Amino acid sequence: RLAFEDGFYERIKQSAGYMPASLLKKIEGRRAIWIHAASVGEIVATSPLVKEVKKEFPEAVVVVSVVTATGHAMAHRIIPEAEGIIFFPLDLPYLTRKILHIIK
Repeated sequence: RLAFEDGFYERIKQSAGYMPASLLKKIEGRRAIWIHAASVGEIVATSPLVKEVKKEFPEAVVVVSVVTATGHAMAHRIIPEAEGIIFFPLDLPYLTRKILHIIK
């Protein structure tokens, strides 16, 4: 059932450390700030934080990572200030290093 969900393959790719090309272009040569929201409650709490970060660092690219498809959809709805909403990479040192290298 999961494999037939809308966006499943994009979720798997991002969990494996691949970021959308459009987001990579936005990040290139700019400061990026990564905020992780593990639950729907954290996504709701992150919305005002992202607004404040954008006020303080307007030139920065804000990337919010989430865990679930529901969280991904909600983050897109309530955090329009974030330039990227991604799925959190699997908790493996290689993948975490890869993402940290991209989002400096």
